[in-house]
Formats: sequence, C-alpha cells, structure tokens
Amino acid sequence: EPIGKRDGANSVQQDAPSKEPLLNFASFPRWLREGPWTLGAKIYIPALITAVVLAAPTALAMRPSYPGGADAATPHVVLAASVVLYTVLVLAYMVRSIGVWPMITFTMLSWTMLAVRFSCVLCAGWSPALWLVGEALRGPALINSVFLASVWWFVLVPLVVCFSKDSHARYGFLRFNFGPLLVNVHLVNVLIGALSHHIAPRELNLFDLWTTLCFSAVYMVFYLGVLDKRGVHLYIILSPRSRFAPMVYSALLGALLGLYSAMGGIFVIAA
Repeated sequence: EPIGKRDGANSVQQDAPSKEPLLNFASFPRWLREGPWTLGAKIYIPALITAVVLAAPTALAMRPSYPGGADAATPHVVLAASVVLYTVLVLAYMVRSIGVWPMITFTMLSWTMLAVRFSCVLCAGWSPALWLVGEALRGPALINSVFLASVWWFVLVPLVVCFSKDSHARYGFLRFNFGPLLVNVHLVNVLIGALSHHIAPRELNLFDLWTTLCFSAVYMVFYLGVLDKRGVHLYIILSPRSRFAPMVYSALLGALLGLYSAMGGIFVIAA
C-alpha cells in the first residue's frame, strides 16, 4: 500500500517496493498525530466553514458576467493548449513514477486545477458554462499557486527535514523534493498560476477570494475528516491536536488574504 495506516510506522512511499518511503509520518511527534482535537480547533473549523457558507450570496453577486463568444475567446490559443498539454504530461509522469495516490494532496489537486483552468480558458468562446468554471478557478489557480509554494518551501520542507529520523531519510526526502515532479508542482506552478490570470486578465474581486477560500475549506475538511483519521499526516501543521491550531489556521488564512490583496484584489462589496 502506498499509504500506511495509523500503526506508529505509517508512511507514504513509491509504488515500487524496493524504494524508500517518501514521508514517514511516525517521525512527527505522536501528540500531533493521535489523540482528541483541542477545543480551539473544534470551534475554529466549524466557524470558518459557517463564515464561508454565509458569504456565498455576497460573493456570488460579484461573479463576472459572460461577455459573449467572441469576447470570451482567448487570442492565446496555442499558449493555453500548450499549458494544458504540459500540465497533463506532468500528471502522467506522476502516475507512472509514483502512482495515483498523490491526487489526495492539496498540491496535486491544485496542479490539476491549473489544467482545468487553462482548458476552460481554451474553450471559453464556445461554452458559457466552461467560461464560468474557468472564472471560478481564477482565484484558486492564482492565489493557491503562490500560497502552496510558499508554505511548502518555507514551512513544510524545514519541518520534514528537522523531524527526519536520520541523515539517510533526510537525503531521500531532499532528493525527491528537488526532483522533476516536486519542482514542477511547488515552483513551476507559480509561473503557471500567474499565467492563468494574465492570459485573460481582469480585476480580482470578492468572488475570486470566496472561491479560493471554498477550495481551501473543502480540502481542509477532507484532510482532517478523512486523511488525518487514517493517519495520513501530509500537512502536520494542520494538526487539530495542538493548542496552537487556531493560531496556525489564522496565520494561513491571513496569508491567503494578504496574497489576495497583494495581487490587486479588492474588498469592496458590490452595491
């Protein structure tokens, strides 16, 4: 099994049985992996989800209107098609070299979203529905690409290196981290995310922020409600067992809001 169960030695590894585990979750402190949630996490997560749901009417009222076939069609057909092909090839490489299990990660779901976003841009002139899907993915594709790369390189990589059980495990992780797959999904993704916005530019508004928060909130529910229960601790900083969980969640939320603002997003509610 590429994903281990909670048994004190759970790990994520490549499909080939001879290869070393990519992540050994047991290297993280047990108190972050097992035990009840803190009261702060029990309050924060439902409150965040409630806030996202309540914001839906305001956000949806600010969604862009379909400009019509000719105006919606991108003049950068070759560029959009090339990016779609490239992102799909990276996914195919992932499946061939590791397997399909990485699709449970926020990273690979975000990468797949980039492929879908460019596919919708490519077909926007033919289908109002695909144009709207593409617009709904504008914010997540742009903001999450920078957010994901920043959290990965500046938070998660140092944590994994710090908690690696020995130099052999540390070297194995770093070798994988600087391999072609992770360089693409944690570095090249920033360039593709920026391109996904500038290929059909418009001002970011609360609709884009809301769709970004929706994507993140849905994944967080999946991660804490499904993966964490199975002992799959891909993002140990999200552990709901730490007394600092509300502070971590607030910091990540603040980072998303800060990126949205830095990218020119407006916080004005439409009249």
